[in-house]
Formats: sequence, structure tokens, C-alpha cells
Amino acid sequence: MSRPRGWRDSCQTYKPQMCFLADKYTIAIMKDIILEWRGPFGIRDTIPKEHRGWPGIYLVEAETEILYVGIAETEGAHKRSKDHFRGQGDSIGRWILQGRDASQIHIWVARKSWNKLLIDAEGLLIYSLKPVANVEGVDSYHGKPICIKNMGSYPERLTKEIQYNVDRSKGPTSSSKVQ
Repeated sequence: MSRPRGWRDSCQTYKPQMCFLADKYTIAIMKDIILEWRGPFGIRDTIPKEHRGWPGIYLVEAETEILYVGIAETEGAHKRSKDHFRGQGDSIGRWILQGRDASQIHIWVARKSWNKLLIDAEGLLIYSLKPVANVEGVDSYHGKPICIKNMGSYPERLTKEIQYNVDRSKGPTSSSKVQ
């Protein structure tokens, strides 16, 4: 039996924008989502002009621990992440700052056009990283099979690729960060 056009056994090449995964019961198309990360930014830093208004995903990190993964549709990921810490902050920001100095908190942002797969990418990041400030999605992932490819400047704890297997019993897999 010949393989379908664009077949890859894993998402380790960057050529096609999707790969086909197969087991003896299921054939699924896994879509690649490329996240171009920028950071780290301090929570008290001014938002750089070139980063204002970016929709996308953001991470809040203290030292090397990712504490929170969030998403911003229209207001910009960098602005949304900083809203957790403005003034008295919201409950997430207050919890993150509890026992930590603001200079220890860093924000990473990935610009991405808004679509349904961005919600899946946020869900897979939450499921695979299990950030302590995220409540929902830490124990299960219900999105489509996707392969997140992290590029640019991203936190040490993030790996180069995170993908969700068709065999949902295996959970997310990741490959090590390429330096």
C-alpha cells in the first residue's frame, strides 16, 4: 500500500503543513501550528511598539517554571498577559505574585492569527506543561490532533515540538529543544 502524498511518520520536518498519522484503526490529519515566540518581557516593562496588538498565546514564567498559559483574541497577547498584573491585578496575577518579586516574573508571547487551532494550541500547551495557575485543561486535552512547532525565543521548559497523538491514551509527546 502506498502512503498518501505528504506522509510523514512524525512532525519533525517543516515541509508540508500537515502530516498523516495512522494506526490500525484510525487515519487522522495532524496540522502543524508554528508559534514564533518573543521574550522574555518583564511584567512592569513597557510593551514594545512592534508587539502591541498581536493576537496569540502567552506564557507567564517565574524562574524556569511556566505558571500560566493564556490566549488573547483581539487585544493582543502581550497586553492581555500584562493585564493580570495591572493595579491590584486579577486573581491569577495576585496568586503568581504571592511570595515572588515582580522582577522574577517574565512573559513570553507568540503572535498568531486568530482561528480555532489557536484554541487547540493553548489547550495542548496547558495539557502538556500543566502550569499551576491554569485550572481548566490540565488533566485532559479535547482538541484536534496538532503539532506545535516552537520557534524564536522561547522558555527553556518548552520543547521544540509538542504533538498530540492520535492514540489518546499516550498523551502529548515532545522533542527536545534544538539550540
